[in-house]
Amino acid sequence: MIKIVNHEKNRGLASAIKTGINHATGELTVTLDADFTYHPRQIKKLIDRYNKGDVDLVIGSPFLTGEYSSDIPRYRIWLSRTGSLLYSIALGEKISCISAIFRLYKTKHLKDIDLNPTPTPKGGFSINAEILAKLLFKNCRVVEIPATLTVREYGESKINNLREIVTQLGLVSKIFWWRITKS
Repeated sequence: MIKIVNHEKNRGLASAIKTGINHATGELTVTLDADFTYHPRQIKKLIDRYNKGDVDLVIGSPFLTGEYSSDIPRYRIWLSRTGSLLYSIALGEKISCISAIFRLYKTKHLKDIDLNPTPTPKGGFSINAEILAKLLFKNCRVVEIPATLTVREYGESKINNLREIVTQLGLVSKIFWWRITKS
């Protein structure tokens, strides 16, 4: 079943994801942008991998095979790869694309975590990394599969790169702290 829930006014990615989680009722939840940077046709790949029965979360990553459109600015790819490297070090897990929104989750796991994304105006892009970190700390099994990232078909980017870098570095620091205090 597909359920569409709207905010009357754009409140940012973190609010959209939290609202989606609150309204999710099925066994599985898929997250993806509405701008088709990851086309919905790829959802079947997430489901097929999940159905092997050995994971709790499937992440679609363009970095596993370099499957991204040549129209995507190189600096965005570099920023994403660098951020993923820092998060992987903080988490102690090798994950090629931490920030990817294209994911399939067990809904019950999403509902069992407390999300506190760093508030930013119409932002909150760090929520994807926060969800991943909290699920890994709960020993959820994570796998990545290749997914093609393309240039958005609809809308325009709302990301402020400098603000997002600062926010992401703050979350990387929190993850190091969570990991140290969890031990």
